[in-house]
Amino acid sequence: MPQHQPAPAVIHSRTATVPDAGNPTGMEPVASESTLTHIVGIGASAGGLQALESFFEHFIPPPGMAFVVVQHLSPDFKSLMHELLARHTQMRTVCVDQDMRVEPQTIYLNTARQDLTLNHGVLQVSDFPDLPGMQIHRPIDHFLSSLAETAGEKAIAIILSGTGSDGELGVRRIKEHGGTVLVQDTASATFDGMPRSALATGVVDAVMSPEHMPRAILGSISPLIPSPTAEFAMDEDKIVTIAALLGQQCPIDIMPYRRTTLYRRIHRRMMLTDVNEIDAYIAILRSSAEERGMLVQDLLINVTRFFRDSEAYRVLEREVIPTLLDRIPEGETIRIWVTACSTGEEAYSIAMLLREQLDQRSMKTPVKIFATDVDQEALAMASSGCYPERIAEDLPAERLERFFVYRDTGYQVIRSLREMIIFAPHDLTQEPPFAQMELVSCRNCLIYLEPYTQQHVLSLLGYALRDQGYLWLGPSESIDPLSAYFQPVQRKWRLFRKIHPVPPPRAAQFTIPAFPTAALFSHTHDVPKKSGSRVSAPQIADPKPWSVYHNMVETYCPPALIVSDRGSVLWVVGEGAAYLKRPAGMFSTELLQVIIDDLVIPVSTALHRLRQGKTEVAYNSIRLPGDDGEQWIDLRVRRIMDDQHPGGLILITFERTAVVAESQADNGEVYDFNKLSSQHIRNIQEELEWTKANLQATIQELETSNEEYQATNEELKASNQELHSSNEELHSVNQELYTVNAEYQSKFNELMALHNDIDNLLRSTDIGTVFLDQKLRIRKFTSAATTFIPLLPQDIGRPLNHLALTFAAEHFLQDVEHVLNGGEPVERELQTQSGTWFTLRILPFVLDDGARTGAVLNFIDLTSIKEARCQAQATVHLLQSTLDTHPSQIAVLNCDGNIILVNDAWQHAAANDTVPGFFDVGENYLQLCDRISPDDWPEAPRIAAGICQMLRHERDAFDIEYAYHGSGAERWFKVQAKRLSGDGPPSVILTHEDTTERKHMKERAALHAHELAEANVLLAERNTELIEFTRAINHDLQEPLRQVVTFSQLLQQHLAGTLEQEAEESLGFVIGGAQRMLTLVQHLTDLAHVGQVEMKRAWSALDACVQEALKALGLRVAESGAEVMDEGLPEVMGDSAMLTQLYQNLIGNAIKFSAHRQPVIHLTAERQQEGWLLGVRDNGIGIDPVHAKIIFDPFKRLHGRSQYDGNGLGLAVCRRIVRRHGGEIWADLEVQQGAYFKFTLPDPLP
Repeated sequence: MPQHQPAPAVIHSRTATVPDAGNPTGMEPVASESTLTHIVGIGASAGGLQALESFFEHFIPPPGMAFVVVQHLSPDFKSLMHELLARHTQMRTVCVDQDMRVEPQTIYLNTARQDLTLNHGVLQVSDFPDLPGMQIHRPIDHFLSSLAETAGEKAIAIILSGTGSDGELGVRRIKEHGGTVLVQDTASATFDGMPRSALATGVVDAVMSPEHMPRAILGSISPLIPSPTAEFAMDEDKIVTIAALLGQQCPIDIMPYRRTTLYRRIHRRMMLTDVNEIDAYIAILRSSAEERGMLVQDLLINVTRFFRDSEAYRVLEREVIPTLLDRIPEGETIRIWVTACSTGEEAYSIAMLLREQLDQRSMKTPVKIFATDVDQEALAMASSGCYPERIAEDLPAERLERFFVYRDTGYQVIRSLREMIIFAPHDLTQEPPFAQMELVSCRNCLIYLEPYTQQHVLSLLGYALRDQGYLWLGPSESIDPLSAYFQPVQRKWRLFRKIHPVPPPRAAQFTIPAFPTAALFSHTHDVPKKSGSRVSAPQIADPKPWSVYHNMVETYCPPALIVSDRGSVLWVVGEGAAYLKRPAGMFSTELLQVIIDDLVIPVSTALHRLRQGKTEVAYNSIRLPGDDGEQWIDLRVRRIMDDQHPGGLILITFERTAVVAESQADNGEVYDFNKLSSQHIRNIQEELEWTKANLQATIQELETSNEEYQATNEELKASNQELHSSNEELHSVNQELYTVNAEYQSKFNELMALHNDIDNLLRSTDIGTVFLDQKLRIRKFTSAATTFIPLLPQDIGRPLNHLALTFAAEHFLQDVEHVLNGGEPVERELQTQSGTWFTLRILPFVLDDGARTGAVLNFIDLTSIKEARCQAQATVHLLQSTLDTHPSQIAVLNCDGNIILVNDAWQHAAANDTVPGFFDVGENYLQLCDRISPDDWPEAPRIAAGICQMLRHERDAFDIEYAYHGSGAERWFKVQAKRLSGDGPPSVILTHEDTTERKHMKERAALHAHELAEANVLLAERNTELIEFTRAINHDLQEPLRQVVTFSQLLQQHLAGTLEQEAEESLGFVIGGAQRMLTLVQHLTDLAHVGQVEMKRAWSALDACVQEALKALGLRVAESGAEVMDEGLPEVMGDSAMLTQLYQNLIGNAIKFSAHRQPVIHLTAERQQEGWLLGVRDNGIGIDPVHAKIIFDPFKRLHGRSQYDGNGLGLAVCRRIVRRHGGEIWADLEVQQGAYFKFTLPDPLP
């Protein structure tokens, strides 16, 4: 049955008319508002380009229409689809790589590895999600599903050429929401995988080639009411005719359908089949079984899925099923009826919920789910329980794994779940209901029926439910006509519980369709029949007006029944139902079971007489008792021949009579109960005897047939074994073919990789290569070859002798032909006119079988090689000259031990032949060492063994020193060998050196070292004595000097004013000289102390040392107003006392030589790689560069004492302190003003 169609969400409606068939597309678009009205989603894959070009080339779209093309694109290649389609359409083409709003008259194309989603008129882009397992992403399904949700009935889906099944789910969603689905026919599709998958869904509106789709699309979007020129008389007679024709296609009666639904569906099929008149379309229906099937499918809309409306199923799972299981008595069967089940997903969903809860409760309660529908094909699919892979999107993984088994073509329902369901054909509007149901589901079916039929079906469903049973309707359906009998359980999802008994519907409304047979009409037409289908509609093509006929029957015809030759009631005429029984439960159409008891004997007797050859039987004055008193009727039974029923039909009429007939009438006999009873008994006896005989014959035939079946069974077993063997062989062959295919694929991949390798090699190589065929024509060349032969891409195919060469080569073409004809390869060294040297190699192009089919010219540039040779020769010459200047004897050995290079000293020694071990160039040093007698040169074996070890990379160098006394004098020699490093074979440089003089020098040096050690000991003793002496002198000199200064100052104070001026000046000289002497002694002591005292190294903060120095210079700093600034001084490893003395001396000098201005002193620090560079810069008088080298010497003064006091030891102390710390101090002479002393303090060793 049809399913509910939700209204579109965004797309606005528009109007259009069917265009004229004159232009190239077959129709002309009609102007309308610029509002977006329709979106066409097109899915295409392999082979889709040609189909898309053909589609757009034949399409002039109306305003308001947009297109979205979704393809399977490779991420490794750039798509050129937008450029290709632009050549075949006037519309704008856009590649969607970011979110954008859909606009009319535009074609939107997807990009690689990205999904398109339509949301409120906006195309949204998202990357492909990571899918688990072997699931394949389906971009076409993804977009079409979003298009269906957004556009509803305004959505149009097109599936074009492609492999796989992408688009199958999408077209179902489009159809589910009332949209239109077109599919390319398999004949025109390059690859028919996607079209076939879409066709298998059964929801396709039309199948055609791409060039015919534009007209079908424009026809499908045209309004329901046709243009004034089209005579579209959609009256009731036309509907009746169409109903009769469709009744031959499948057992479906469309008369109860809503007329708006019928009109809309019929009109859309008319547009898709390119007809404008209803009579023309009826003609198509009469001649085309395929079109009848398409219209039936369009009306049925078999679109469903597992757990559709998941929230509704959760209500069913939580509130309904537990209640059913709680109240069901033990051992009683749970009976459920799923009407309009389509392909079975809803029935299986309910079965899964029941099975889960039964297992949770460990209950063994039997379950029978009756799933019915009018569509035989949908029921066949449901009964098979086979579903495509796409159901994984609707089912949770645990349910999919529990209730399904994966097969090659999809998923198969497990056997235990399948056994819970009985699938059967059933028409709600025509047939009796099932009974005693716990739950009846009738979702999204009633909305397509006329109101009076809805009420009838609701009564039928209510009658089928047992007390407290549940009725489940679709979300847009209402139970208002029966609301008094039901209590809502969940209003949103239309779930109700039966609380009062529902009156049964009238028998005539559902047992037998009150519809005339063709035999009652004066004329009939042939209508194609479907074998095996029941007759449920009049088999006429041009009936009388139904209303006139109906009134005629009601007015003039007596009550009657029309019965088939087998005794089944087909139609009830007038008040014929009054003579039928209304039993409870399942209603039967067997005449003798439903006829009232008082008429069983006369009717059965009359039927028996008809079977014996009578054409009509009549019984008069049959008495029928009743509540209103008895009545008398005349019974007439006659056979009617009908083309649609090979056995004919039987018409039974009931005519009331007021007077009991006394005697037999002309047209019948008086009903005699006893006589007819006897006759009825005799008939039964005869039938029993005939049945016995027939049964005995049947038994014998069955026995014979059984033997034949046994023999046939044995044959079938043998055939089955043969088929099994053949299947095994086919399976083996299939595996072999698969293996061969895999090998071919692997080879293809290898060839592609090899092709790419060769292509990249030819592009990247610096070797010029030209390929020639047998006629010396250019086949291929590399770019490097153009340096030697001026080739262009268009020169491919030209003969070689037509091209100019950049080099002069005699017999060049003859050499090529020589090689091509079997000669040896040719190699020549040539030079171009521009001076480039190269090697020309002419090689044959040889196939695997050895045949020569061309030649290969290689041009190898030798310019760099020649330059390298010259450089190598110059290097060798330089090396030889360098070795010749060395006084030692030097030789170079190659990897074999041969002497390849010697210097002049080696050659001189070899020429004198006074000392062994010196051999000429070209000789093998190792072999000669082996041949020398140990008496002549005992060290020869050791030297040869060491060289062999180096050539084997076992050692890098060695040296041996030995004595040789061959000439009578004692002489010493040293042999040194070192392996030369490099990428080539190993080589060794060997040095022979006369060390006799060095030996003697070492002996003398050892003697001098001994003497020096003794002197150092004596010097250390003297140094200790000097330190003690210095200390004594310091004390002995300072004390008398202090006394001289003190007493002189006392004397000066005591005699102040009494001495003459000359005497007072002399006394001042005495005091000044003594003070200077005292300062000199102190400085000398400091100088000696710095050089002799042990340093106390520790991490010292220079900031603290500077502060201590400033404290010592506090009075001078205050008097001069000096300003001392620093840039942040570091911590260093050193003696803090010495460093304080260092800064004190340098800052004191800066204050002293300030040139009577305010001293400004900068203390600098700069981090270097191995330590700190520190400095003291002032703004004083500066230093003359001439004196820069002597200012650090002791007692060196640049100014007299009258200018600046001092004794010239301050900077000497500074240098000693810095050097004891491992650094150096100097004066920077590049400053413009003042002095800048810099010194270094290295980092401590790790």
